[in-house]
Amino acid sequence: MRIVIATSYILDAPPDTSLQAMMHNLAAAYRDLGHDVVLAWSRSTDLPRLDQWLADVSVVRLGGKFCRSYIARVIWTFAGALAMLKGADFVQLYISPASLIDCALWLACKLRGVPTAGMIWGMGEGSRPREATVADRVFMALFLPRLRWTSTLSSFGADYVRASLPPVLSDNLAVIPNGIDARRMQNALLEAPEDAASRYVLCPALLRPCKGIDVLLMAWRGLCEEIEGVNLRLVGGDLFRDHYRRFADALRISHRVVFEGRVAREELWRLMRHSLFCVLPSRFEIFGLSILEAMALGKAVIATETGPRDYIEDGVSGLLVPPGSVERLRAAMSRLLHDEPLRQRLGRKALGVSHSHRWEDIAFKYIEMYNTPVGRRVVGN
Repeated sequence: MRIVIATSYILDAPPDTSLQAMMHNLAAAYRDLGHDVVLAWSRSTDLPRLDQWLADVSVVRLGGKFCRSYIARVIWTFAGALAMLKGADFVQLYISPASLIDCALWLACKLRGVPTAGMIWGMGEGSRPREATVADRVFMALFLPRLRWTSTLSSFGADYVRASLPPVLSDNLAVIPNGIDARRMQNALLEAPEDAASRYVLCPALLRPCKGIDVLLMAWRGLCEEIEGVNLRLVGGDLFRDHYRRFADALRISHRVVFEGRVAREELWRLMRHSLFCVLPSRFEIFGLSILEAMALGKAVIATETGPRDYIEDGVSGLLVPPGSVERLRAAMSRLLHDEPLRQRLGRKALGVSHSHRWEDIAFKYIEMYNTPVGRRVVGN
């Protein structure tokens, strides 16, 4: 079977995002099951890193780097998709609301007569999930019902989609979680140097409002006087030009906060392995791949009651706190900082949970969805 995995997102920067990891790991799992796979994405520059990652998986770039205007990229994407889809059995689109490029991809699928699945990715980047606009609703009303299958990564994501677009989706939505590349993680860590004896708490997240970085910094301020010799390390690109550095300065905790910036995935895993525990304080999170990766390394984790609630049982495999609550986050972090046996117990349970998120299993779930005659059955995670 020939499967095309495509997205309208421009993936030339950052060089190793969760979406890229998801697309490539799923492609590898399909390939291991004996399927032919094509990856396709919008881009404005070349992506040698991705080419090297899976050299035996076909890669197509939709929208050349000379397409400076959005409309030109839409047209270029449509033309490239028509050629790419020849002979395809299924197409899996990672879609965003009100995207003309997604429409172009879908129209190409329609003209080629290829059954198409849409995976709804992302909920905005502000301090709260963005509300569906009129353009979103028109786009979804015209677009989603014509997809053979529709899926999202978590029950939290499904609730958000249904609340935003109830007349369109109702119960016609599959929930299929993300996976982790355990083999790549273990191979990378075998070659990783040991960390120094520094003690730190790690937050693996892009620095943006939806990730709750301000909530984390305010919670950390309350812990700085309580805990000595432990720093907070934030790993992720800053999209707001040192806004959070200035915020840490204003809170007078900059001497206890390390901004690592964007790092390669292998370096992120090394930092996770040597941390005391990991925390993802998102105001909303459709899944939270980085926190699942930390669990796969046997680390205790703290996350919010958003996407991670699907795979974290509070007090058993991690700690969950309400999104936006400084006090509850501070209390959870204090609890883990003071209780090493609890950290170890949560880490052992977390490692067991991560075993159920192998990419081979995730690929089987998608194949199950593809084999559903009309694509209107909810697939639980």
